[in-house]
Amino acid sequence: MTQAERLKNALMFLKEKGIDGAGNYQKIARKMGYNPNYISDIVNGRFAISEKFADRFQEAFSISKEWLLTGNGDMTVYPTNYPVNQMRGNIASDIIYTEKYLQIERENSKMMREYSDIIQTLQIRISNLVEQQISLLDEASKLKNRIKELEGGE
Repeated sequence: MTQAERLKNALMFLKEKGIDGAGNYQKIARKMGYNPNYISDIVNGRFAISEKFADRFQEAFSISKEWLLTGNGDMTVYPTNYPVNQMRGNIASDIIYTEKYLQIERENSKMMREYSDIIQTLQIRISNLVEQQISLLDEASKLKNRIKELEGGE
């Protein structure tokens, strides 16, 4: 996945989480101190994500700098003052893993529907091929009988 694709995914994630302005480059840029065109240029693959941009994006939205730049690690990082991290135990990581699990489940459900559609299409095609084969065998049998008739008539 490219940096542009990772930034698009991060923006979509923020939008899904209801982060104010996540779907608006102007609001994102204003919050980070950038020109909206710069964000658009990154999303469209014209510029790479700079270290400074990744730092500001992480600071503003808790999206991992490392993940944005390289794709390594988790997409989200939660600062120590984030309310989830102030809970007892390992609830923060449980929430992250639960979100990832649910995302994987949604993707699996979508793939299963797609596979089901593909299987249904293949079953129809196989059925049509079997019908064609039966028809061809009937024709071959008729031709064979006709040849026998013609050979016997000579």
